[in-house]
Amino acid sequence: MTGTAINVWGSRMALAGCLIYITCGIELFFYRVMWLGIYCEVVGVLMGIFLWPAKFLGPLVIVFQYSYLLTGILLILMSGPAFYRPPTLFGGVSFAIAGILYIVAFFMGEKRSARGRGGE
Repeated sequence: MTGTAINVWGSRMALAGCLIYITCGIELFFYRVMWLGIYCEVVGVLMGIFLWPAKFLGPLVIVFQYSYLLTGILLILMSGPAFYRPPTLFGGVSFAIAGILYIVAFFMGEKRSARGRGGE
């Protein structure tokens, strides 16, 4: 396959979803669903850390950056609560699409490139 690998698209979509979760999760503190705001903040920060190619996390990052099936399933499951309120709807859509892209990359047999993500 020529061009960009599907897992790179999934990674960028998931990182965009993390930013949307963090930004729009703040709005939910003003609704009656403060629990959803807390959920979005925690998930946005944690998934952002795990999906970003950070070397200081060591083996923990390997689980998320090498196991595309696990990452895809987790992203799809974590997108569910975001569909509950409009501010985080786009974050949920981003996570769901990223999860689908990761699962497609897994079934296509893609491997992580030697360069890594983010131009390492």
